[in-house]
Amino acid sequence: MLKVYINCKSQLLQKSLEIFLKKYLTPYKKADVVLSDRPLRSEKTVVTIGNKRSDKIQKPFTQSSLLFALDRVKKSLENQQNLRPKEEKIDLEIQIEKLTQKFAKDLAHILKSRIDTGGH
Repeated sequence: MLKVYINCKSQLLQKSLEIFLKKYLTPYKKADVVLSDRPLRSEKTVVTIGNKRSDKIQKPFTQSSLLFALDRVKKSLENQQNLRPKEEKIDLEIQIEKLTQKFAKDLAHILKSRIDTGGH
Protein backbone atom coordinates (compact mmCIF):
# COMPACT_ATOMS: atom_id res chain seq x y z
CA MET A 1 0.00 0.00 0.00
CA LEU A 2 1.00 3.59 -0.43
CA LYS A 3 2.77 5.61 2.20
CA VAL A 4 0.46 8.55 2.89
CA TYR A 5 0.89 12.03 4.32
CA ILE A 6 -2.28 13.99 5.15
CA ASN A 7 -2.51 17.77 4.86
CA CYS A 8 -6.12 18.96 5.17
CA LYS A 9 -7.52 22.37 6.04
CA SER A 10 -10.56 20.68 7.61
CA GLN A 11 -9.56 19.25 10.98
CA LEU A 12 -12.53 16.87 10.90
CA LEU A 13 -11.43 15.44 7.55
CA GLN A 14 -7.79 15.36 8.71
CA LYS A 15 -8.70 13.33 11.81
CA SER A 16 -11.03 10.99 9.89
CA LEU A 17 -8.31 10.23 7.35
CA GLU A 18 -5.76 9.68 10.12
CA ILE A 19 -8.08 7.15 11.78
CA PHE A 20 -8.93 5.34 8.53
CA LEU A 21 -5.34 5.27 7.27
CA LYS A 22 -3.32 5.03 10.48
CA LYS A 23 -1.23 2.07 9.29
CA TYR A 24 -0.33 3.89 6.04
CA LEU A 25 0.68 7.24 7.55
CA THR A 26 4.23 8.44 7.19
CA PRO A 27 6.17 11.72 7.42
CA TYR A 28 6.05 13.95 4.36
CA LYS A 29 9.57 13.13 3.17
CA LYS A 30 8.83 9.39 3.05
CA ALA A 31 5.32 9.67 1.57
CA ASP A 32 4.32 8.40 -1.87
CA VAL A 33 1.25 10.65 -1.93
CA VAL A 34 -0.23 13.61 -0.08
CA LEU A 35 -3.95 13.58 0.68
CA SER A 36 -5.52 17.01 0.87
CA ASP A 37 -8.86 18.77 0.72
CA ARG A 38 -7.36 21.47 -1.51
CA PRO A 39 -4.84 21.63 -4.35
CA LEU A 40 -1.27 21.87 -3.08
CA ARG A 41 2.07 22.51 -4.68
CA SER A 42 4.27 19.55 -3.92
CA GLU A 43 6.91 17.36 -5.49
CA LYS A 44 4.78 14.46 -4.23
CA THR A 45 1.63 13.26 -5.95
CA VAL A 46 -1.29 15.16 -4.41
CA VAL A 47 -4.60 13.32 -4.18
CA THR A 48 -7.46 15.70 -3.52
CA ILE A 49 -10.57 14.80 -1.56
CA GLY A 50 -13.78 16.74 -2.07
CA ASN A 51 -17.04 17.18 -3.94
CA LYS A 52 -15.63 18.44 -7.26
CA ARG A 53 -15.37 16.19 -10.30
CA SER A 54 -11.65 16.85 -10.44
CA ASP A 55 -11.14 15.43 -6.93
CA LYS A 56 -9.73 11.90 -7.07
CA ILE A 57 -11.59 10.88 -3.91
CA GLN A 58 -15.19 11.97 -3.60
CA LYS A 59 -16.88 12.90 -0.32
CA PRO A 60 -18.59 11.29 1.43
CA PHE A 61 -16.45 8.17 1.51
CA THR A 62 -16.16 5.02 3.58
CA GLN A 63 -12.96 3.45 4.76
CA SER A 64 -13.26 0.76 2.09
CA SER A 65 -13.98 3.24 -0.72
CA LEU A 66 -11.02 5.32 0.46
CA LEU A 67 -8.70 2.30 0.40
CA PHE A 68 -10.05 1.29 -3.02
CA ALA A 69 -9.38 4.80 -4.40
CA LEU A 70 -5.85 4.78 -2.95
CA ASP A 71 -5.24 1.37 -4.52
CA ARG A 72 -6.17 2.86 -7.92
CA VAL A 73 -3.75 5.74 -7.29
CA LYS A 74 -1.03 3.23 -6.37
CA LYS A 75 -1.58 1.26 -9.59
CA SER A 76 -1.50 4.46 -11.61
CA LEU A 77 1.80 5.50 -10.01
CA GLU A 78 3.27 2.04 -10.60
CA ASN A 79 2.27 2.20 -14.27
CA GLN A 80 3.93 5.61 -14.63
CA GLN A 81 7.11 4.33 -12.98
CA ASN A 82 7.14 1.21 -15.17
CA LEU A 83 6.88 3.31 -18.33
CA ARG A 84 9.81 5.56 -17.51
CA PRO A 85 12.57 2.93 -17.52
CA LYS A 86 11.31 1.46 -20.82
CA GLU A 87 11.25 4.92 -22.42
CA GLU A 88 14.72 5.70 -21.05
CA LYS A 89 16.01 2.34 -22.30
CA ILE A 90 14.63 2.97 -25.78
CA ASP A 91 16.17 6.47 -25.82
CA LEU A 92 19.51 5.05 -24.69
CA GLU A 93 19.40 2.33 -27.35
CA ILE A 94 18.66 4.92 -30.04
CA GLN A 95 21.56 7.10 -28.88
CA ILE A 96 23.93 4.13 -28.84
CA GLU A 97 22.82 3.10 -32.32
CA LYS A 98 23.36 6.63 -33.68
CA LEU A 99 26.82 6.86 -32.08
CA THR A 100 27.75 3.42 -33.43
CA GLN A 101 26.65 4.40 -36.93
CA LYS A 102 28.58 7.69 -36.72
CA PHE A 103 31.67 5.87 -35.47
CA ALA A 104 31.47 3.32 -38.29
CA LYS A 105 31.02 6.09 -40.88
CA ASP A 106 33.93 8.12 -39.47
CA LEU A 107 36.16 5.04 -39.29
CA ALA A 108 35.33 4.09 -42.89
CA HIS A 109 36.11 7.66 -43.99
CA ILE A 110 39.48 7.60 -42.18
CA LEU A 111 40.40 4.20 -43.63
CA LYS A 112 39.34 5.23 -47.11
CA SER A 113 41.39 8.43 -46.95
CA ARG A 114 44.42 6.40 -45.80
CA ILE A 115 44.00 3.99 -48.70
CA ASP A 116 43.60 6.89 -51.17
CA THR A 117 46.79 8.56 -49.89
CA GLY A 118 48.81 5.37 -49.91
CA GLY A 119 48.59 4.66 -46.18
CA HIS A 120 50.24 7.86 -44.92
